[in-house]
Amino acid sequence: MEFKNIKKIEEILKQKNRKNIQKILLILILINLIIFLIFIFTDLFLINKIIKTIINCLIGIVDIILIVLMLKKEEVQNTDEEIELEINEAYDPIILQFFQKNKIIADSNLILAECESLIQRELMEVEKRENETIFKIKKDMFIRMNGVEGVEESKIDEYSKNGIPAYENLFVTKILFPFENEVSLKELIKKAKEGYYQQREEMCELLLEKMLLHKIENEHLVQDKKQLTFSIILIINIIVSFLTWMGLGAFNIVLLLGSVANIGISAMLLKNEKMFAYNFNPEILEYIDKIHKYAKKLNLEDEGITRKDIMLKMFFGEIQVDETIGRYF
Repeated sequence: MEFKNIKKIEEILKQKNRKNIQKILLILILINLIIFLIFIFTDLFLINKIIKTIINCLIGIVDIILIVLMLKKEEVQNTDEEIELEINEAYDPIILQFFQKNKIIADSNLILAECESLIQRELMEVEKRENETIFKIKKDMFIRMNGVEGVEESKIDEYSKNGIPAYENLFVTKILFPFENEVSLKELIKKAKEGYYQQREEMCELLLEKMLLHKIENEHLVQDKKQLTFSIILIINIIVSFLTWMGLGAFNIVLLLGSVANIGISAMLLKNEKMFAYNFNPEILEYIDKIHKYAKKLNLEDEGITRKDIMLKMFFGEIQVDETIGRYF
């Protein structure tokens, strides 16, 4: 299978409702487990080769059908207007990326999305100088910290000002504008591609994460306990499917295809399952999925498309970031 097809499958799986996938996995485990137990405790498969071939084919067909159902795209229930309303009320690039990836990656996509957010809230100005696009923050609106070491959780709220959360003050003053109050778009993209902003982020990574967690814990957006149920079901499914495949023996192309598809898709899901990451509430995961689907559906040629829509599309990697992005500012 081509690499791009694998990436497409992973993309579909990421947007699927885990509860629906879990139901299919449980059916797969039950069917394969029953067949494996019959193989272990009876002589059914030794009585007649025809019976064995039929059962092998049936198991392979069932596996393939259930995997196809697992990969079937789900319809988006919310209208574009409803999703756009949610985005307008709650869109925050920094925390959205943290929800999505469980960490902050200060690449050009996040940097430009954050700049757009600052512009929308009138915390940043855009100027044109000699065919250059200049981003300039309103420095009096932000708190600059002398150092990032030893900031206690009890003092985090002290770094919030003018409705700007502490983590954003830190991001803007220590990562985006550490020594100056303005930067050209050309220089910003160059620095991002060279890893400058990511190096700055790594310097204050622990404090930034502490501030982000302070916010989401106060707003009860993260669950107290890790939910490993889905990961455990995936591991069980892989083991049971493998044992059934090996136990039934005798080469059968249908069984082979079904088992490989089952194990392969389960392995993909397990790879993307953040078992040791922060466990956000289901509403947050649903929110990320809705925004991502909304961004994918946006058409750059539509007359009504906004700059925020464009930045949102860019945020999810739907637009390549280069100097031509300046036409949107």
